[in-house]
Amino acid sequence: MLRAPRWLGCTIASVLVLPALAAAQESSLPFVYATYFQCDPSREARADALVREALAPVFDQRLADKRLTAWGWLAHSLGGHWRRVSYLVAPSRDALLDAQSGIATEIRTRHAQAWTELNSICSTHDDYIWRGVASSQRAGEIAQARPAAGYSIYYECAMARQSHADTLVMQVFAPIYSRYVKAGGLHSWAWYEHATGGKYRRLLVFDGAGHKAILGSTDSIIADIAKGRAVEGREFNEICSSHQDYLWDIQTAKP
Repeated sequence: MLRAPRWLGCTIASVLVLPALAAAQESSLPFVYATYFQCDPSREARADALVREALAPVFDQRLADKRLTAWGWLAHSLGGHWRRVSYLVAPSRDALLDAQSGIATEIRTRHAQAWTELNSICSTHDDYIWRGVASSQRAGEIAQARPAAGYSIYYECAMARQSHADTLVMQVFAPIYSRYVKAGGLHSWAWYEHATGGKYRRLLVFDGAGHKAILGSTDSIIADIAKGRAVEGREFNEICSSHQDYLWDIQTAKP
């Protein structure tokens, strides 16, 4: 199983605010409603087809109505027990919950057969709501037009100190992440905090053209950490002491 060092959250970058970090300074980063499915691997291709054929038009209509800013469907490439992810993005939690409720009602009434079949393939799931904290992208761009691959690191953190982990990400780690975006090894990065859901308290997402490109960039980040900010790395590890990694194939990311 792929395991990134916990101290991937640390870099040799100094405390800088770069143009690419504009989103890290915003107070209006979006909310994400993510549903993590456990599925029958032998039938996952059928689940993907059901999403494309029956569910995608419902999601797309919410984009057209401007009730959502983005949605997507991800397929497991490497990691834990989650096999598929559906996510919705909206500017506020209330807007997100309203959109999700309307989508669920429409799918169950107008696409009941497809919904029933999808649930037979992906029979259990975990729901999370994430709030954006920092990103290389501006608020209105987050999770839109994603490339082929994503790398997600789900952290378990001490709740009493997790806000300090956010400070470390925004003030110390973010500039180096954005340097790799500027260099082209990464398409984007984003840091999210837990709003509702299970045990994971923070989420770091790297997007790139492919898994090799992403992992190559994170290898370089890890090398930078080993040379430089060991103190901040240990501090971050003390706060967020456990994690789970996933590589995702981004099947759909709209608009």
